[in-house]
Amino acid sequence: MASLCFIKILEAFVACIILISLIGYVGQPALLWCIVAYAVPLPLTLLTIITNILTKLKNCLPFSIDRFTMLLLLISVLLYISAAILWPTYSFRGNPRPNDCPGNSCIWSIQFVVTFMTYVNLGLYVADLVLTCLGICGFKRSQ
Repeated sequence: MASLCFIKILEAFVACIILISLIGYVGQPALLWCIVAYAVPLPLTLLTIITNILTKLKNCLPFSIDRFTMLLLLISVLLYISAAILWPTYSFRGNPRPNDCPGNSCIWSIQFVVTFMTYVNLGLYVADLVLTCLGICGFKRSQ
C-alpha cells in the first residue's frame, strides 16, 4: 500500500516537471496532443492519492476504488504511450542538437527533458498498473 502511494506521488511529481517544462510551449498539433496526454493523468493521479489517504471515503463510494484506479491507470498508460511515440518523433525529426545550446537554456534541451521524463513516467505508470492488478487479483508479497 505504501509503495503504491509512493509511486503515485512520483508520477504526480514527474508530471509536474513535464508540465512546468512546457509552459508557454507552442508547437505542432501532434505535440499539443502530447500536452493533453501529460495533463489528463495528473488530476486522476491526485484524485487516487486523495482517496487512498482518506480511507473512510473509500468505504462510502458506490463502486470499487481498486477497479476505478485500475481504469484510471490504464487510461494514463495509453496516453503516455501515445506521448512517448509522438513527442520524440515530432520534436526531434530534422532537429539535431544545436552546437550553441548551452545547458538548459535552449528549446532542444527542454524537449529532451520532456522526452526523458515521459519515459520515466510511462515506466512508473506501467509499474503502478501491474502492482495494482496484482493486488486486485489477490497476489501479495511474501514477508
